[in-house]
Amino acid sequence: MNIKKVFLILFSLLIAKVAFGAHGTESGGGTDNYDTKNKAAWYTGNQPILYCTEVDKNFGLTEGRADAELKKAIDIWQNYIKTKQISGLSTNWIQQKCNGSEYLKFYFGIDNNYVLNYKASLDSSIAHVFKVEWISSSLSKGFVWIAKEFSAEPQNKFPDWNKPNHLLAILLHEIGHIYGCDHFKGTVMRDDLSLLLKYDKDRGTETEKLSAIEVDRYLHYDTKSMKDIKVWGALGLTKADTETSKTNYLFKLMTGRQLIGKLKTYLDLSSAAYPRIVIEDDNSTDSFETIFSATDDGYPTPIQSDALRFYTYNGAQQYSSWIENRDIITKNNQRLRLRFEFNTRIGWGPIKISYYSQDIKKWENFFWAYPLAGPTPNW
Repeated sequence: MNIKKVFLILFSLLIAKVAFGAHGTESGGGTDNYDTKNKAAWYTGNQPILYCTEVDKNFGLTEGRADAELKKAIDIWQNYIKTKQISGLSTNWIQQKCNGSEYLKFYFGIDNNYVLNYKASLDSSIAHVFKVEWISSSLSKGFVWIAKEFSAEPQNKFPDWNKPNHLLAILLHEIGHIYGCDHFKGTVMRDDLSLLLKYDKDRGTETEKLSAIEVDRYLHYDTKSMKDIKVWGALGLTKADTETSKTNYLFKLMTGRQLIGKLKTYLDLSSAAYPRIVIEDDNSTDSFETIFSATDDGYPTPIQSDALRFYTYNGAQQYSSWIENRDIITKNNQRLRLRFEFNTRIGWGPIKISYYSQDIKKWENFFWAYPLAGPTPNW
């Protein structure tokens, strides 16, 4: 399978990341408490998602209306996963009565001792998702809790579930966590969603944002838009890196010279068979063709195309998708082995590329893609 086809498949694949969480929250003040230690998607393959609901009489909506909003949120995610051709995630949602056999429970305004025990360490919030038990690599058990109306800020009557799409937006966000999605600006997974709800004045543009998974950015790269695309990113850095020493080292390793002026790095996917890594500075532009990795001594065995793996991250399982290894030849004729990793620590969108350092015999940061902006899709 050529590298671009794999790119198109895995860009639209779920890790987080890719892959999600112990508990994701939206607080009344906009502060986010999402626990990034455990990002694994709860339900993969065709695993039945047995779910049920329990609605408090003071929740703010009737049981029928709450159930209808939940079904709408599920439908939107099912359509999104199908349209985006995201493989690996279950869309087999099955509603049942709450009898203990369900894998996922939605508590609408319920504050029993069970829920309060999990909420004890968190601040005042309007929604949480809690993974209670990791049953297998494709199945987890947990619950979603949604606050009663006006409970976070009674003086401001917040949250108000009777406002158009407010409950829908929260449900879309929490289901995104269940599907392994980290917080991601420009989408319903934004970390300040509660602020949008709090200050929404029922303007049409704002209300429409609450019923869409993607608004200003792609949560998953759109496979329809991948032709001839440039994926911009940072050389040698991750989101948390601030030093430039690694960037300068990799630039010299790749080009054989010192960096001059401003650096730009991107993946050029215009070639189906041989995507390129392009590095530009104020002096010149260097393009490096990726080639299929050979199996030989001195390098890790190449990873198979489309391999799906679960791996350990801070003691918790995290769902990950991988692309086959590729090699590049530097200007000094040195071969570097690369590893393409999707859904790493920033939601579903970014790509992380690592290179294998022969000096220290471990994988090091090579390239981290920026989020890809796109038009507002109609999901």
